Amino acid sequence: MPEEYKSDNKVAGGPGITAGGDVSIGDVSGQVAIGEHIYQINLIYNDYSSSQKEGKIEDIPEKLRDKLNEHLAKIKEAESADMKLSTDAYYTLGRSAYYERDFDTAEHYLTKAVEDYPNNIEARNLLITIYATRSLKHLSHKRYEEVINDSEKAESYFQYKSIAESFALMGYVYKNMYLANNEQQYLDKVKEKFEIALTLDPKNKRNAANALNGLGNYYYLTGNYDLAIDKHLEAIRIIPEYASAHHDLAAVYQKKMGESESDMDEWRSKAIEEWKKAAFFCRDDPSFSDKDIHDIEKRISLLQQT
Repeated sequence: MPEEYKSDNKVAGGPGITAGGDVSIGDVSGQVAIGEHIYQINLIYNDYSSSQKEGKIEDIPEKLRDKLNEHLAKIKEAESADMKLSTDAYYTLGRSAYYERDFDTAEHYLTKAVEDYPNNIEARNLLITIYATRSLKHLSHKRYEEVINDSEKAESYFQYKSIAESFALMGYVYKNMYLANNEQQYLDKVKEKFEIALTLDPKNKRNAANALNGLGNYYYLTGNYDLAIDKHLEAIRIIPEYASAHHDLAAVYQKKMGESESDMDEWRSKAIEEWKKAAFFCRDDPSFSDKDIHDIEKRISLLQQT
């Protein structure tokens, strides 16, 4: 059996389980065994989540990945035996698929987790994250119907009486919806959701930075570039390695280049500096693809040639 992983982090709640069978750890069998596998898996994932978001499988050392696979195999063994899994088990399988960036499989398991326990906020938040990420990808390829479809799915899993992170996630979802169809109602919701997120949990660094960066996006979309800069800088002061904030700040600086010819060189210099920071930090951010990194490097090259 896999050796237990030791961590200083704690997993919220106990190992809730409803699966049984011959699955075991040491002398522990059945339902408790599945709970122990869930507990061990989430200890590892919690240690390798970034300060901004869930991590990616490449962040986890190979030896620990082997342990993860052993624990996951036991849960899947119970599933293949047609045993009833708990919401915790479904969430863990969904979270694992998310780490692998297999969004379809993650969606399948996380949906089951919510069906089994509708108030599973962690599963709901991760579903919203998946739909927001996927809708942004659709947006970059101008697949506007898919943007709306995934955004509406995200909206369906959002609970208004929820944690601050949910509000920040929905702020980005509504931003994507606005960019897809340019309807003012969605832009209004962008500001509303980010402001609520900031009010609910201002001391949480991850949440505060996400919400402030989102407000920067809102002010950028409304043409208030100076306020956008202020919000992005606030987010960066909280989390200096926040790749998305550097990326978005660079985009605002580049917009400022067109406001005044006399200040163009100053704004160009600032834009190049921020694009370089974005290129550096985004390599450790799973939400940035290789294409995204290439596009940033291309922007830097073009600005330097101007």
